[in-house]
Amino acid sequence: VHYYQQQCILWQQHIANQVAQGEFSYAIQASNSLVEQLNAQLAFGWQAYEEQAAQLGKLAEENELLKLRLNEAQNSLKWYEMDSARKDAELNLLKKSQTALTAPTNGAEVPGLVAGAAGMAKELTTVGIQCNFADPDVAANASRQSASEFRAKYEALYAENQDLLLLLADHDQKLKEQKQMLIHLGAEVSSDGEDDI
Repeated sequence: VHYYQQQCILWQQHIANQVAQGEFSYAIQASNSLVEQLNAQLAFGWQAYEEQAAQLGKLAEENELLKLRLNEAQNSLKWYEMDSARKDAELNLLKKSQTALTAPTNGAEVPGLVAGAAGMAKELTTVGIQCNFADPDVAANASRQSASEFRAKYEALYAENQDLLLLLADHDQKLKEQKQMLIHLGAEVSSDGEDDI
């Protein structure tokens, strides 16, 4: 054991002499150079990480903004769909009233026609259309109206019907545009089968 201890001491002295004479300086320089390179790589990596974190934060903000826009567009689409359903109901009632009003009269009053028009007017009032026939006094006096007065009211109702058709066509176009925008944003849009988007 004593022999091995002496050998270790001699080896340590030999290494200490070589270090003192500068023989291992190349290893120290290489290690220092490697440390500098690693520090530079670490600094570069940290900077890249910070830049990427900033980009991810920006993308997250944009994503939230797009989600808000998509939500607004979906709410708008729901409103348009509800409005379209309401206007479809109004249109159906107007068509019924137009059919009832265009029955042939041959210049004479048709007894059931005035009552039918008053009933249609009440239905129209329930969906938000104001009509003179909904007034109880007008409905009571409707049977006493002359054919020309009745025809004038019919023509006014017919003009309203035409205006409503134009509004519905405009609404339908807006609805298609909203659906196109939602599809463009990547949202799923249910198709009614009536429109070709």
